[in-house]
Amino acid sequence: MLKIADSIYTRMVSEKIRIRDVQPTEVALLQQISSKTFVEAFEHLNNPSDFKMYMDEAFTLEQIKLEYENPNSYHFFAEYNADIIGFVKLNLQTAQTEMPFKNALEIQRIYIISKYQGLKVGKQFLQFVIDFAKQKRIDKIWLGVWDKNLRAISFYERNGFVAFSKHKFMVGTDLQFDIMMQLDLV
Repeated sequence: MLKIADSIYTRMVSEKIRIRDVQPTEVALLQQISSKTFVEAFEHLNNPSDFKMYMDEAFTLEQIKLEYENPNSYHFFAEYNADIIGFVKLNLQTAQTEMPFKNALEIQRIYIISKYQGLKVGKQFLQFVIDFAKQKRIDKIWLGVWDKNLRAISFYERNGFVAFSKHKFMVGTDLQFDIMMQLDLV
């Protein structure tokens, strides 16, 4: 599968932070960063056995490779002084995790390693995603955010996202709920 290398989607977003495409040779690194950031964000808030069950399904190298190879999914790393510090996963069309919204882009994952969160990488990622969506002539950006993740909900609200629904999300055997939020671009 060919991904875009140093494309129009790669850009310096600050003096020391660059957002770029994840390359095919970096899928194992993507899996490691995905696992690390998800564990940092949510392990302490979940039942250990349910969390392990979820991690063993959603964050295996095989699963991440399958997601990476989907032609309607896009993966980007954030680099700080050449260190990978986070990533974002975007889905278009049938790659969207809910019934595909017409002319919409889903932010499925946006995570930053905890020690770098003070650099405002999330805000820079979000602007990058908005620019990416506009280049693709997308009408709406949407995402699901865990209803217990108040910090993330507040972040998205401050950046113009509004809640429009909820959906169920399983972590192992634990039924959880995501708030679905959207940002209209038209």
